[in-house]
Amino acid sequence: EVEFGEGETTQEVVVPLIHDYEWNADLDFFVHLDVVSAGDQTDRRSSKATVTVVDTDKAGAFAWAKSNRAAWGHRDRAAYLLVEGRAGLHEKRACRVRTQDGTALAGEHYRPLDEVLEWRPYELSKQLAVTLLGAALEPQDPPLRFYVDVVQVSAEGAALPGEATHTADVRVEYRAGGGGVEE
Repeated sequence: EVEFGEGETTQEVVVPLIHDYEWNADLDFFVHLDVVSAGDQTDRRSSKATVTVVDTDKAGAFAWAKSNRAAWGHRDRAAYLLVEGRAGLHEKRACRVRTQDGTALAGEHYRPLDEVLEWRPYELSKQLAVTLLGAALEPQDPPLRFYVDVVQVSAEGAALPGEATHTADVRVEYRAGGGGVEE
């Protein structure tokens, strides 16, 4: 039961969780709040909050947000991608992002990228910009493609055994206005 003092408008509700040391899928549960009295009036309004428990026992698990495919206009200055850290939130961690040529060529159509991103505890996402170099495309030309990989690494940038690589497929296409949109 939560009681509000005179002039008090907020209260903190603490729900203890049992912690184990094995990774589990994230779980949801609900907290129901029923207002049973408001001064001299009895009120039966109810509210429900969803709580998601994010398991932090497995470090890393980096992935691309939304879909792994993005389309950008040929005049755009950069392709922006969002990397999400999906586990290991309570500790420092790192991932390597690296571009790979497709029909778009590093140095000609985009600036190559190979770097380690360091994550602070509880940092959920990072935006990454891959510089586009202004492809000379005509309306009839097929889109140019390159790829960006993300994989968890040690803080020193060394590969960790058994970690999955997630690849974003970046497409640069002719656009009359040149503006980029995500699919």
